[in-house]
Amino acid sequence: MLDDLGWADVGFHGSNFPTPAMDELVNGGLELKRLYVNPTCSPTRSAALTGRHPFNMGMQHWTTTFPGSTAALPLDVPTLAEELKAKAGYRTEMVGKWHLGAAKESNLPHRRGFDNFYGILQGATDLYERTLGFCINEAFGVANGTCLPWATASGKSPLESELDDNVFYDFWENSRPVWEDKGTYVMDSYIERVERIIDQAGSTESNPTAEPLFLYFAEQAVHAPLQAPPQPEHLQACVDAGVTGSSSAGNRDMSNRTVLCSMANKVDHSIGRLVEALKKNGMWDNTLVWVLTDNGGMVDWGGELLGWYATTSSSNWPLRGMKTTLFDGGVRAVSFMTGGYLPQSARGQTSSELLHAVDITPTLLALAGVSEADSPPMDGLDAWGAVTTGGTTGRDEIPINIDVGSKFGDAIEDFPANMLIPMLVPNWAPNPRLGVRGGANFSALISWPYKIIVGLPSNAIPADKWGWWSIENYSMVKGPPAREHPRAPVRLYNLEADEGEHNDLSAALPEVVERLMQRVAFYANPDNGFRRPQNNIPRLRANPMKQNWTIGPFL
Repeated sequence: MLDDLGWADVGFHGSNFPTPAMDELVNGGLELKRLYVNPTCSPTRSAALTGRHPFNMGMQHWTTTFPGSTAALPLDVPTLAEELKAKAGYRTEMVGKWHLGAAKESNLPHRRGFDNFYGILQGATDLYERTLGFCINEAFGVANGTCLPWATASGKSPLESELDDNVFYDFWENSRPVWEDKGTYVMDSYIERVERIIDQAGSTESNPTAEPLFLYFAEQAVHAPLQAPPQPEHLQACVDAGVTGSSSAGNRDMSNRTVLCSMANKVDHSIGRLVEALKKNGMWDNTLVWVLTDNGGMVDWGGELLGWYATTSSSNWPLRGMKTTLFDGGVRAVSFMTGGYLPQSARGQTSSELLHAVDITPTLLALAGVSEADSPPMDGLDAWGAVTTGGTTGRDEIPINIDVGSKFGDAIEDFPANMLIPMLVPNWAPNPRLGVRGGANFSALISWPYKIIVGLPSNAIPADKWGWWSIENYSMVKGPPAREHPRAPVRLYNLEADEGEHNDLSAALPEVVERLMQRVAFYANPDNGFRRPQNNIPRLRANPMKQNWTIGPFL
């Protein structure tokens, strides 16, 4: 799982970013051209690890799960790791970013099916110090942002940070804070742990009773903050490739896009090392590697996300929008399969089947020999046969996100507003873009070839930035069409004819709008599994000053 990697942040999509390892793997693997995810981190991760849509677990927060909140992957929904361990005898390991709740010990990865966990519990940290600030804006070098509710407490941090008592530490091995790794670039720590896990598994490969291995490697990059790796070759590769761009986030010596490129090149290097470790240990021929990003890339729109931290400099060209938006630039994932287990006939191919992150768990469970009858209830499907043979899943509809409220219930004439269930929007949030008090729509659904967006396409990014961001001479090449009202109740696009979502067809095709709105209402009905978003407000009890300056379990 890659973090915030944009559609045009990889060489095989025409980027000037040097990503040779991924390019080679895609050329000899299977690219999944239409795998959809959610617009932010936590919802996608919940979908990938359970096979359930986030809106059926109360995990559809467009804000993602906040540090110190009680929102978490529900304990009554089994994870892929739990199923593989219990029903197929797998050894299960996780390295990287969790971001699926940490209020209780029972929420942590090593209590949700993983034998071992090594990484961060929250959504982001400084890539060297493994810290995040109470005032997240300060920790990421941006002024005039918003603090979490713990910052007024007294105390002195032992972290020896310039921010002193405004930072907490977030790096763990199971339940233990890993203080000794502080100061090391986190991607170096991750790939070294991955190589160690593979070496251990490889040493037992010749043993017929050895456990098979499921490794969930959730990279932290290229999520903010923008911090180049310590090895100079990654920046140099990007400079040599001519990567340039804006510099609004404060990188004085080079552009943000150059720094982001160096992080992407580092991720690519780590993937290459993973492949080499598998081959060295004789595991490649019997391994499937599935790569995807959790959402689209965040662009450098010249502001701060929620007033908390500087945005980065991804490009999702030719797709519209960015992370946090329901446009394809926010929800269409970079994804491919590789490994020796991939059938020869599928190598070097692409699949345009309509897929979603919810398909990962059912597909991998089936490959591990867990029958559908023995699997838990899931919203996704086993896509293996369709994508590897050039066949079809028979699917033509995917709900991207379902968050609904009464505010836009009259989006079409006489549409029954009471069919849409009001959504909880935390009213404590200080940023007016957090949504409409009393309920806001943030929903999207694809019924091929049409895609409907209900309500605001983004609750975080200003409407004049919902555009298309170029690769060369990085910038927003043009804004949204003037005829498109920023608070239009619905938008309708034909993705087959208009991949970049330039032309809103809602006025021209009211019958399609009505049909798709009825489908949104179906998914928003609790009788069909819908759960309102979980409470996502940080708790005072989670104050890191009371938790040895860490942000882990507090209940």
